[in-house]
Amino acid sequence: MSTIKKSFLQNPWRFSFFLLAGFLLILLALLLYVWFDITSSGSSSSLPAPTATQGAAVPIEANVSADAINSYLAMQLAKKESPISKAELSLERGLVRTDTSLEFFGRQMELSMWMRPQVQEDGDLTLVAEDAKVGGYSIPLKTLFAVLEGLPWPPWVHVESEQYTLQVAFSERPGDKYSYRIKKIDWGGEKIQLEILIRE
Repeated sequence: MSTIKKSFLQNPWRFSFFLLAGFLLILLALLLYVWFDITSSGSSSSLPAPTATQGAAVPIEANVSADAINSYLAMQLAKKESPISKAELSLERGLVRTDTSLEFFGRQMELSMWMRPQVQEDGDLTLVAEDAKVGGYSIPLKTLFAVLEGLPWPPWVHVESEQYTLQVAFSERPGDKYSYRIKKIDWGGEKIQLEILIRE
């Protein structure tokens, strides 16, 4: 322990960097949580008839664009005082990218993260982290997930640190009037196709 402490005292910039990186990652995790919670945004495109396996649930298919998610995030940021001045999500080359801007001690810092999504058969989503950067500097994924693992995630989001993976288990969400399933990701149109089940 004394060796680590001595190392940080000799290199205070390193301590400051990891402190800032941890703070930014916590903010990013909160933004991801908001994103998972707003997936009912967007316009419905079809209203198929209920099937016997769904009982009284009415399925609605909806397409949620990256622009719609970004507009929602911008609206939320404008409503409250926050050190975050920008939060954007994009779908590019098979990856989900998040970009945030944060004012830290009077300076603007940029945090970017790239995750490869895998849509499961039951509509759940697996996000495998591939890279994360503060400014132009990469953050080790081990450091990233050490921060993510300690956050108070809802019980249906699972952090798998050794695989650098976030499991978003929509199927495990507590029963309410709505439940969600991801059908597919339209990379060309930058849209996420959802099935929303409305229970009577």
